Amino acid sequence: MTRILYFARLSEVFKKSGEPMMKGSAKTVGEIIQRLKARGDLWDKMLVEGQFQIMVNKQIVNWDHPIKDGDEIALV
Repeated sequence: MTRILYFARLSEVFKKSGEPMMKGSAKTVGEIIQRLKARGDLWDKMLVEGQFQIMVNKQIVNWDHPIKDGDEIALV
């Protein structure tokens, strides 16, 4: 299980500060973000590459950063 945290505008638009998410077969941050984008138009519109920062365990990363169970992914 990973924890997704939303900050700033993303938190306001999604009306939540975070949520747990099963990692499943996702191997990278980008795969998790694609899963979020599949939720619908609002998610797809807000999660455009380059429009927000990604942090894994408080380190800034890019979309191809590998993830493992227990990681904390923050979208800022």
